[in-house]
Amino acid sequence: MQLEELKSSILEQITKPTDRGQQKKIGPSEIGGCPLCIGEKLALAHPDLYPDLEHTERFGLAAWVGSCVHDVMERDIEIPNAYKEHKNPIYDLAGYGIIAGSTDLFVDGHVVDYKAVGKFSYDAMKLAYRLEPNKIPKTVYRVQQHLYGLGWELAGHKVEDVSLCVIPKMRNSADDIRFFSERYNREVAEKALARLELIYKRVKQGKLETLPMDEDCYTCTRVLFRA
Repeated sequence: MQLEELKSSILEQITKPTDRGQQKKIGPSEIGGCPLCIGEKLALAHPDLYPDLEHTERFGLAAWVGSCVHDVMERDIEIPNAYKEHKNPIYDLAGYGIIAGSTDLFVDGHVVDYKAVGKFSYDAMKLAYRLEPNKIPKTVYRVQQHLYGLGWELAGHKVEDVSLCVIPKMRNSADDIRFFSERYNREVAEKALARLELIYKRVKQGKLETLPMDEDCYTCTRVLFRA
């Protein structure tokens, strides 16, 4: 094997499609986010209304690094009575189907999700948590965790709290790993699902374009360059 061929093989392995990237149904990690992006994901279930809308996987190196972190944690972490990467049904969205979510870690009532983040996100989350202690920073993450909590509650478990284990990519000390936690609140999940219902109602009415986008949505403002 020549060096150039070796490089090509390595890059091909890094960038090959993954099961996570191929997921077409909406999941907890998206439900608290940009209304337009949520609507577009839901609209994939209605090709009759939106024939030009296609699911495309965009490779992102940051997301790939995050997937590597998850793979290592699922393989190596050993905690008694822990569920790792366990999927629970969370909500039946009428006309769409069951929404389920895979929790990174659940043990003794504690819901934990791992996030590998860059410097900007890390600093912003630390500041937000300092200003509002005991509240998970960033709405999309907060909603995701409480939806996972709801899934475990519906599965018959008592849920005490929900947490993010935030791992900074550009630091070198385990002391820089942060845990952002709050008490589980079913109302947070239910409000997010009620919002999801409203978004889906517009999608089914053929009004996807009327959904607003979040000003800080990466997909809307940087990737797709929407006007």
